[in-house]
Amino acid sequence: MFKYFLIDKKTSPKTKNYDSRFLIIIFALLLLIGFFVILSCAPDYKYLFSAAKNDPSYLRFAKHILQHSLFIFIGLVSFYFTGFVIDYKKYRKIKNLNTPLILYIFTMFTMFLPFLSSAHKGAHRWIDLKFFSFQPSELAKISLIIILADFLSRRQKHINNPKYNIVPLTYFMIFSLLLVFQKDFGTFVLLSFTYIAMFFIAGIELKKIFSLIIGLASVCIVLVMLFPYRVTRITNYINSFSNKSEISYNIKLSLIAFGSGGLFGKGPGNSEMKLEHLPERHTDFIFPIIGEEYGFAGTLVVIFLFIMLMITGISVSKNCKDDFGKYLAFGITVTMTLQVLINMAMTTKLIPPKGLPLPFISYGGSSMLISCLMLGILFNISRSK
Repeated sequence: MFKYFLIDKKTSPKTKNYDSRFLIIIFALLLLIGFFVILSCAPDYKYLFSAAKNDPSYLRFAKHILQHSLFIFIGLVSFYFTGFVIDYKKYRKIKNLNTPLILYIFTMFTMFLPFLSSAHKGAHRWIDLKFFSFQPSELAKISLIIILADFLSRRQKHINNPKYNIVPLTYFMIFSLLLVFQKDFGTFVLLSFTYIAMFFIAGIELKKIFSLIIGLASVCIVLVMLFPYRVTRITNYINSFSNKSEISYNIKLSLIAFGSGGLFGKGPGNSEMKLEHLPERHTDFIFPIIGEEYGFAGTLVVIFLFIMLMITGISVSKNCKDDFGKYLAFGITVTMTLQVLINMAMTTKLIPPKGLPLPFISYGGSSMLISCLMLGILFNISRSK
């Protein structure tokens, strides 16, 4: 059965295009930047060359780098299979094989598994796989994109008929409900924007788009009001503009890191905020470490690469002749772009603090795996005729 998903080499393109080349270059540069920033994020950075091999600090450092190297390797394997081996057209519903539904059921199953284990930081979001913890909500991102791309490519003529839109809306609502129980508000917001953006690009009427926005905004308000810590987070964020003492601890240190970096930064490994000061410095708040060690110039390089990734993804979507590939490429591009925007806006105090990793750069196996998988699919689409 696996042969069904393989690319037919007889009909696959023999020539490369600029989009494919750009994607490979951007992907490689982001992975390299992420590796070196994670390397410098370790508090024991200087032990790499000076510590004895049996020193506890050296061992902690070695474990830190080994895990991230493993995440990169897993990501590269997933990129290879989705980019070069599996044909993206096989993700859609074809004849009797409903691949989107199978993927949806599998994602639902994995999203239920965290509830069978003990909570971590007050939430059930992770599946313990011993060598790393997998977050099923990451899989929900690509699952929803494939489901919507398949639906929109088959039902585009009926896009404004509410009767046909009930099915994808039901899929989205069930995903959202599980994310609410997992207390993963950030992923819920990200999927909501993706859902609206994909229907908008498919040509749904503006009044229906406004209805979707109003409905999802109302849900977001309710979800914030139901949890006091979220209300406190929002009120503190608003009050911080008039009273600096109200600014959250993470954001305060994040801004200090950006400000102290200057134009060209303090140099690799010379961050002060990483020394147990800035929480989540290697995951959600890795962008301020880039600003502190590589300065304003370093942040501009990272922003430029993500902008190029967005432009290339839109180009892939625009040039694809297959409707499924067009929507799939757009969904992947808009999801990754929104995640980058939310992360950077959060660390620079443009929006209230909410944790989302920076794709390809932040430490984390789930994020690296799904980000590389999605980029592999985008690369696969760019290689098609």
